[in-house]
Amino acid sequence: MFSFSCAEGGKVYAAGGNNEGQLGLGDTEDRNTFHPICFFTSQHQLKQLSAGSNTSAALTGEAFCPF
Repeated sequence: MFSFSCAEGGKVYAAGGNNEGQLGLGDTEDRNTFHPICFFTSQHQLKQLSAGSNTSAALTGEAFCPF
């Protein structure tokens, strides 16, 4: 199980199970606390965030970004 949190300014944080790299943090290490996903900046503003069993994806203003 994993989850995401969207903060003011478009920052996205991820926590939980990460056995398939679904948190988007560049590794497969589980996280007990929320960690920032560095991809999301003011340059890549988030429109929609989606999470499945072992996958996640985001829709930005420019394009669809699976991570």
